[in-house]
Amino acid sequence: MNYYDILGVEKTATQEEIKQAYRSLVKKYHPDVNKAGNSNTFFNMIQEAYNILGNEESRKNYNSSLNNNSRNADDNYYEANNTNSENSYKNNNNYNSEFNSETVVSDEEIYKNFTRERIPRSIFIKIIYILLKIILIPLIPVISFTKHVSMWISGVVLLISRIIMGVFVLISLKDIYDCLKGNTPIGGWQSTIGSIIVALVAYCLPYIVMIIPVGLELLRDKIQDFIFG
Repeated sequence: MNYYDILGVEKTATQEEIKQAYRSLVKKYHPDVNKAGNSNTFFNMIQEAYNILGNEESRKNYNSSLNNNSRNADDNYYEANNTNSENSYKNNNNYNSEFNSETVVSDEEIYKNFTRERIPRSIFIKIIYILLKIILIPLIPVISFTKHVSMWISGVVLLISRIIMGVFVLISLKDIYDCLKGNTPIGGWQSTIGSIIVALVAYCLPYIVMIIPVGLELLRDKIQDFIFG
């Protein structure tokens, strides 16, 4: 495991280049941003690499270790300095005060960048959400009133349509009776067929009109669930 490879920089990179590479990788692989299963592991590797390369003294020791051990330098160096690295990261000792404070500051800056991008968006969404609720609240009594009016209208339509249906059914039956007796209906067969069609429309119309109050009730319930749910 080569720390330079983890951060994606050359061995000759400056401290500023290392810091920029670290910040770029943290933004990409931070667990709050990257939900991939291995993002947390790679994030820890990035932190470990920067803990060493981000401090000039630690970097010199690491470079010496690379020169002496070309194959297993990283593992040997990590094992040899494991206790000191853990203490510096967890216990706020002298080593921590020398370079790990810079890491903490970098993390804080990165977190601020995250929140700077996310908070305005979340606030905007909440404002839209609240405004939408405020707009929809007055619609509830309007929809309820419209529903009651439409139910009353549906009742009137039902009554009138049944009267019309009865009249045209009687007309159709009379025409059919005249045909059976050999008499031509007044207005011919076209009149008889028209009477039957009118009777069918009068029968179906109330059921069509009744869809309106049912739909309004469903709409009102959905709005109430959205506002108060």
